[in-house]
Amino acid sequence: MSNGTHTDMIAERLEEGYSPQEAFTEILKEFGYEQDEHNTPRIAGIVPREGDMGWLGVVRDDGMEVEEIELKEGQLQYLATYEHSSIRPEQRIVLERTDTTGIVEDLIQSAEMNRFEYPVTAVAGVATDEDFELRTHDHSPS
Repeated sequence: MSNGTHTDMIAERLEEGYSPQEAFTEILKEFGYEQDEHNTPRIAGIVPREGDMGWLGVVRDDGMEVEEIELKEGQLQYLATYEHSSIRPEQRIVLERTDTTGIVEDLIQSAEMNRFEYPVTAVAGVATDEDFELRTHDHSPS
């Protein structure tokens, strides 16, 4: 998952045999942050169908981070394009539900998300026997 045109390039690198770390580092460095009025960071995440590790990457106007993240059922790690665009341990949330609808609803209603000044879109993916089930949910803070 990612927030821009760099998605396909990262996927191509993975298909060519690059590690997630190498693919993120090369493509995020090449694309850089979005040179728009907000200097929008580019973010990306990889969650494999098997294993207990995933990867998050972000490139901002002040730097780039690519990290391996331990995956645990009922726990998520979030990045927000503007207010929380660094990969930090305090951006991990434990949720009770493990279905995609429940995850996005719980996330959107969490205290962490309600602190944001601007609208938030939550995305959740859960591995199934054959694929991933994905859900999104938009929320505007009150």
